[in-house]
Amino acid sequence: MNGDIINWEARFKNLKAKYKTLESEVKILKAKKKISFSKIMMACVMIAYFATLAVGIYAATEILTSYPEYAIQALIALLTYVGTPTGAAIGFYSWKAKHENVEKIKHENTEE
Repeated sequence: MNGDIINWEARFKNLKAKYKTLESEVKILKAKKKISFSKIMMACVMIAYFATLAVGIYAATEILTSYPEYAIQALIALLTYVGTPTGAAIGFYSWKAKHENVEKIKHENTEE
């Protein structure tokens, strides 16, 4: 009878060790997340911003050579047109990341 109890205790310790191993593997898998849609959109916004900025600088230099009195106004209009949505996208993404991190911290603290 005593041998059965020792056998069950050994099996329980073995199962507990396997559970801990599986639990750590699950945490590792959860950490390896896919690239989220918002990150892809943010990258597209930034690429569009820099591409438009390059075109705008080229256009402003061309205007500067032809019509120097309108070059600054053209550049200001272009940067405002591109910068406003880009600023909004960056602000939204920062807010979203903060919210997700706060939720993750709350979730981790409630598990302990």
